[in-house]
Amino acid sequence: MSLKLTTSLSQRLVLTPQLRQRIEMLQMTTLELTDLIQAQLLENPVLEEVVTQEEVGELAEKILDHMASADPGSASDESHVEASAPELGSPSSNGSGELEAGSSTHSESDYEGGEGGDSDVQEFSTADLSEDSVGDEIVGEDAARDAFEEIDFGREFQDYPRPPGYKTQEIEYKEDAPTFEQFLTKAPSLADHLEWQLHMSPIDAEICEAAISVIGNLDADGRLNATNEEIAAMGDWSVETVEIARHAVMHLDPVGCGARDVRECLLVQLEVKGESDRLAARLISEHLADLQQHKLPHLAKQIGSEVDTLLDELQFIRTLDPYPGRRYSSEEPILISPEIYIENLMRTTRSM
Repeated sequence: MSLKLTTSLSQRLVLTPQLRQRIEMLQMTTLELTDLIQAQLLENPVLEEVVTQEEVGELAEKILDHMASADPGSASDESHVEASAPELGSPSSNGSGELEAGSSTHSESDYEGGEGGDSDVQEFSTADLSEDSVGDEIVGEDAARDAFEEIDFGREFQDYPRPPGYKTQEIEYKEDAPTFEQFLTKAPSLADHLEWQLHMSPIDAEICEAAISVIGNLDADGRLNATNEEIAAMGDWSVETVEIARHAVMHLDPVGCGARDVRECLLVQLEVKGESDRLAARLISEHLADLQQHKLPHLAKQIGSEVDTLLDELQFIRTLDPYPGRRYSSEEPILISPEIYIENLMRTTRSM
């Protein structure tokens, strides 16, 4: 039995318990969510339901409307209103018991004072409710917001399938995100670029047709692998016409497309630049193999030139392009649109 140390690479998608809970809650209806909240409140005594300011205002308006529409002679309605008032943060909720005492005193005065006592009870209850609503507003402003409400669930799950007709919020595009033009546009190929220049050149129609055939037989490097006889057999052209068309293609941009080897491609580029009489042309035509192996001392003895001169010519030859077709034939990379962006705003990381 022996111990071995191995490494492995794997990809896993892990969902946190908080994210799973949020996904489950998003799928619930209003009734199911209400039942879940009530169940959590019963199971966990630490949790408490925070009444919003709007709910407090609605309850206060209902109580005031009820008091205004109630019979002033019915003591049972007044006692019901007095009992429901502490739910909105009245003084009775803190255990002082002052409101109960006041209600009992006013109820006794109802038997003694008649209608005058009823008006006093109504004025006292209205004043207490107004003070309670103001106190609830102050408490609501000071209370901290629930952290669960600060999460923008619509933004996180806006890509999920939704029923037809459902309108989501507008997607916020980032400045560094790839645009649609990068996916829809297409760079011109080598054949398109050469044919465009060919149609703009003042050459005969027969030579132009033969040149189009030459362009169609180029490979990704810009080399012509087919012979002149094979291209001439494709149409009613002579071998001389095909050769003229091939030379016309080699002088188009990029220069050298249509050559049969590297030597011919580099010599055409020197011809276009007007450097045919330079030492570099002799090195390419006669000593290209030795030049590729970097045998400069041997070449210096054969040519009768200095090594420094050969180094200068070699640097000039390196500025030429032996594969001119690659700059147009290489396919552009397909950009992948990310499904989610993560950015840090005000020291709070959020996903979108």
